[in-house]
Order: sequence, then structure tokens, then C-alpha cells
Amino acid sequence: MGITKGEILSEAAIKLGIQSGKEIINPELNKGIQLTYELDLKKTNIVRHASGSTTSTVTCFTTLTNKDFYLTFLWAAITKDVTNDTVGTIIQFNCDGAIRAITQPLQPLTAESKALFLNFNEYPIKLERGSSITLAMTFAAGAGKKDITIGGFYLE
Repeated sequence: MGITKGEILSEAAIKLGIQSGKEIINPELNKGIQLTYELDLKKTNIVRHASGSTTSTVTCFTTLTNKDFYLTFLWAAITKDVTNDTVGTIIQFNCDGAIRAITQPLQPLTAESKALFLNFNEYPIKLERGSSITLAMTFAAGAGKKDITIGGFYLE
């Protein structure tokens, strides 16, 4: 959970020595007051990669159970040969109490290489604590390779 406006105002009042509702600021002085607040958020940046060449699901990253993790980017790539019968890949992660899936359709029995890059830097996605980011590609025949890289941060 982020910082609320009320928390910022409370912190400012404490630092300025103002007791809410008990001190009246001179209206002339009030015209020149401009509150500023420096947010000192401590972040721990994370970048992780996982890959696989068998029919399976690979786990790229599992979030801690005691800290909030925010996903800022996701990159996934696949390569498969003409004998590979997969019909797509699925990237999954948990946020807002639900499993979210990003699918990448593929043509079975067709040689393909595809990549996907998603940038959430402006609006990072807060993942559920203790949840995993996975990439699945299943097939019964042929050869294929899958890669996933994620980036994000923990708030301290």
C-alpha cells in the first residue's frame, strides 16, 4: 500500500510543530506558506531471468511474503522449430487478488521466433506477496525454447 495524503499531512504537521485544529495561522502569513515534503522511499531493484527448452512452466521470480513488490517490466521470447506443435505461451502473475494471464498465440507446426516486451515503469503493477511470475509453453512434439526476464522493486 502506498503513502496516503493524510500520512503526508500528519508528518508535515509533526515536523512543523503544528497541532491540528488548535493553532490558527495568521492569514497574512498563510499567503506565503507553501508546504513541501521530501519522500524518502527506499527501493530495492530486482531483475530476474528464467529459461527452459522442455515442455514445462518456468518460474522466473517469487515475491517475498513480507514486502510489497512492484513489477516494472516484463520481456518474454520463444523460439520453436517446424515440428513443434504448441499453440501458444502463457505468462502468469497474481495481482489484486486474482491470477492475471498474458497469452502469446503461436502457429503449430511452424518455425517461429517471437518476443514480447511490456513496460509498466510509469504505473508499476503491485504483485501479491508470496506469488510467482511464470512462463508456460507446452508441446508434445518438436523443439522449443522459452525465456522470460522481469524487473521491478521492493519498497523498504
